[in-house]
Amino acid sequence: MTTPATPTAPSGLEGLGAMLRLPHAAGLALSVFLLGFGLSLAVPYLALYAVNRAGMTPLQLGVFLTVNAVSAVLVATLLGRWSDRLPNRKPILLLTLAAGTAAYALIAVTPNFAGLLLIGSLLLSLGAAAFPQVFSFARASLNGTPGELAERAMTLLRSVFSLSWVVGPGLGAALLGEDRYHAVFLAAAACFALAAAP
Repeated sequence: MTTPATPTAPSGLEGLGAMLRLPHAAGLALSVFLLGFGLSLAVPYLALYAVNRAGMTPLQLGVFLTVNAVSAVLVATLLGRWSDRLPNRKPILLLTLAAGTAAYALIAVTPNFAGLLLIGSLLLSLGAAAFPQVFSFARASLNGTPGELAERAMTLLRSVFSLSWVVGPGLGAALLGEDRYHAVFLAAAACFALAAAP
């Protein structure tokens, strides 16, 4: 007696094509790339901006970075619990992308400690939650996709995010050039805004 062959997910380029044909997969991949690209443009240069343009002391920089990190964790946790209870995660995802857009646009024109601390604790923390929210939205969008194919699609999205971090910091350095921090942060804001489109 022979056992029937178990269907497997396609591999190689055929597998990539099958994943990109899944509902919303191409749009999600573009959104994830733009989100990662925006973060990779701005995050490496935020501390430099805080010191060189906002004139922060080492203590102020430490407070600024700590407040950003703690508020980002708290906001991401609260939004995660909230979004898990909602049937549609899209409004929360769009809110986080809008907050990231506003945060980086405002940072470009706010070279002072108090303003940056306020932007960081309110808007940057919401913008940082875009990363877990986009993956939560992706997982919900792929609901009903066969298990192995859905897992490969999520792995592809993580790879796309990692790829954006390969190219982003170098382009950020080129944009920064001769102290053009506003160009870096406005480009990051544009990436967050464009990530909402797909």
